[in-house]
Amino acid sequence: MRCAEASARIRIALTLVAVERHRLKHGPAQPASLADAAAGLPDGIPADPFDGQPLRYRELPEGGYLIYSVGSNRRDDGGQISASDNGASLDLGMRIAR
Repeated sequence: MRCAEASARIRIALTLVAVERHRLKHGPAQPASLADAAAGLPDGIPADPFDGQPLRYRELPEGGYLIYSVGSNRRDDGGQISASDNGASLDLGMRIAR
């Protein structure tokens, strides 16, 4: 489990760098999807090590964006990257505020 979490965090960080490079190259707005930034990644959008699907990306209503993995519960919790009330692990991710 720790190996998958470490892998997810590295993939999220690499994807975040690709999004920021895309943003710097194409203007101040972030890309509408990860596919737009995937050209900066040698193998395209990295797979989530927990479910094999591409990492998730979404723009935040208050500005910025979130890149995340479904985490060890293998369920997409909509990008909730904090622990739930019962202490269960939710999604793993990085949030960039603007």
